[in-house]
Amino acid sequence: MPPPKSSKKVKKAKKTVSPQLKAELRTKNQHIKLARNLFRNIGFTRIAQLSDKEFEFKGIKSDFDDIFIHENVVVVAEYTTSSESNVSDHLKKKNYIYQAIYKDPEVFVEFLKEKYPSISSLFLSKYANHHFQVRAVYCSLNTIKSETKSQVIDISFLDYNVLRYFENVSGTIKYSAKYEFLAFLSVEAKNFGSSVIATTAGSGDYYSGSVLPGTHSHFPKGFKVVSFYVDASALLSRAYVLRRDGWRDESDIYQRMILRSKVEGIRKHLLDGNNVFVNNIIVTLPSNSQLVTESNTTIDVADIKKTTPGKVNLPVEYNSIGLIDG
Repeated sequence: MPPPKSSKKVKKAKKTVSPQLKAELRTKNQHIKLARNLFRNIGFTRIAQLSDKEFEFKGIKSDFDDIFIHENVVVVAEYTTSSESNVSDHLKKKNYIYQAIYKDPEVFVEFLKEKYPSISSLFLSKYANHHFQVRAVYCSLNTIKSETKSQVIDISFLDYNVLRYFENVSGTIKYSAKYEFLAFLSVEAKNFGSSVIATTAGSGDYYSGSVLPGTHSHFPKGFKVVSFYVDASALLSRAYVLRRDGWRDESDIYQRMILRSKVEGIRKHLLDGNNVFVNNIIVTLPSNSQLVTESNTTIDVADIKKTTPGKVNLPVEYNSIGLIDG
């Protein structure tokens, strides 16, 4: 007679993962976490149901590592920790779907709503499909050569140093950092949020102040100093800080990175004690700012010989006012 069968289950050998692979996975996960932290900090919602979900749009099969949405801005994100030599081919393949979306973003939004009904509520009903702005973000851990970037168009490259910058700033000032990030995505103020459905679009806001003559400012000829009051919300939506480690090339003009502890201390001082700060902020104004009299006639700054009252017109543009000190 054959021996009785053993009732014991045979244990499958566990798959071993090499230390190198573990390190690579850890690096990849940390990179993705950094990017997701940024989007969460500035108010974007991650549509988890669409992460790595394969779809076909206009005959092109593809997927995105992540899709985020905030108001009427949709961001499709791709992460990579590959070396430069492997990025080029991957980027070219992704570019097909990017361009298909850019040619008809309205149809892409409708496609997402119909194919994935469970996420349709994330697309706020106050916006029609044509109101949505779609942007592609390519987030690479390793440096991508400018020649490689030039092979594709209309893609925002969230290079590692830029990612760290935005994650650091957004981790400190939270939602207020979204305006600078929208500028990075090339989303204009007139096309974001309620502005895109406004019946009238203003050319800017006026703030009372005064213009100082050159003899008072001691600046080189041609420069003028304007003193004016502006509300915090208007300034935050327009401002950026001149930093050497930011995402622009601002030569040698820079500010120290802001500290979270200092910002939290300021918030506590303002909110808990119902206090204010009596302080000046030094800023650079955009070239299209206008100076007008109280009767709205343009001030010729060349004729200013003494401190003159007037109004400053600030265009409604993200990242148009550079914060230097204060």
